[in-house]
Amino acid sequence: MGNDIRGTGRKTAPPPYSDPRTPQPDTGKAFKQWKVRLSPGKRFIRWCKEAAFRWIPGMRLVDRVVSGSLTLINTTARPPGRGEYWEKVPLTRNLSEKREIAIDSALSQLPYWMNWEDVSEAERLHGGDDAVITSLSGDKSSSGLQPLNEIHIDFFKQITPLLADVPAAGSAPVLSTIQKAHPLLKTMRLSSEGILFAPRTGLTATLTRNNQNNSLTLAFGGTKSGSDIRLFEQQAGEIRRKRFNLTWGQIKADIRNFVGWSVPTIYRQAAELAGVIQGMAEREKMPLSLTGHSLGGGLAAYSAAKHGLKARTFSPAALGKKTLADLSQSQKTNANELIHNYLVTDDPVNNHWLSNPFRMMAKPTIIGKRSVIEEQPQTGENTMIGRHIWSHRHYMEVLKKDR
Repeated sequence: MGNDIRGTGRKTAPPPYSDPRTPQPDTGKAFKQWKVRLSPGKRFIRWCKEAAFRWIPGMRLVDRVVSGSLTLINTTARPPGRGEYWEKVPLTRNLSEKREIAIDSALSQLPYWMNWEDVSEAERLHGGDDAVITSLSGDKSSSGLQPLNEIHIDFFKQITPLLADVPAAGSAPVLSTIQKAHPLLKTMRLSSEGILFAPRTGLTATLTRNNQNNSLTLAFGGTKSGSDIRLFEQQAGEIRRKRFNLTWGQIKADIRNFVGWSVPTIYRQAAELAGVIQGMAEREKMPLSLTGHSLGGGLAAYSAAKHGLKARTFSPAALGKKTLADLSQSQKTNANELIHNYLVTDDPVNNHWLSNPFRMMAKPTIIGKRSVIEEQPQTGENTMIGRHIWSHRHYMEVLKKDR
């Protein structure tokens, strides 16, 4: 035969037909429909891996065995909705618990602008009342209409003096016994509104008392909290107003915690303050819990884990690598029984897909149980930033529902 039926080259199969209407498999080169360009470091690592596969016999088989083993371990040890130190749970349907969550969310906002209208709205949720009539002391003559939750400033005043008691500028500050025993608290100041704060680190906190059950809630403020704090200071015999800018210290703490450089001082201050208030509350037989929003939520979670306290956090900042490592293994493990975090979908701080690639590298962790709610467009604050800054409004819309 004149023609060679074997041909001279290797035959290749035609490319498979690809229907444009059929979803194509993920090639690993895109993230959520967005093209992702690898960094030079990751390209170098991929080159080294491909070179090892090409020149080292059996390397590809070893890689498959190791990857398969790790996948099997992860899927068996950590089912969906559960991590090493956290667990995802649905939002409660109990109306009284929803009311308590709403109150804690409103209290977590107090260090920002002391908005008591939000607190009253939460207290009235699901048949609740924003006032109590009975006297906790049992003395009927002292019974009267009281707000359900109000500022409890007595413990803070034992830590630092209030207003006119601040010494004149230039004179040595008079430290309380508590501040001498706890150096991290020696820079604390107390505003007339009842906000305890540290000018350098940006820590802000309020302490409220529930007049119905005599419990205390220590709320830590987040970034931009306390921005309107003004104190009267005495200088050369005159009283002047001084404004403190706390935001810069808070932003530095956010960055330092997230990238995992170290444990920010503000976290250590918050834990020290929580421990001191815990001791005072135990002597007075007053139950203590913690709350906070954003940075304040991270401070509340860290402090709760440190001292074995209950905490509810709202849109909290995750604990960075160093901050998480500062907790003992038992403290991290017990977080699921102590801390409940509430998140909003697509929150840019802790729950947004755009930040997930970097978060996977930095590996910050929100410890404890977490419940995630859908964003609520009817709030009028459904922007990416609004879902974080105004998250209380999103929580309230969900918590108002009877089911």
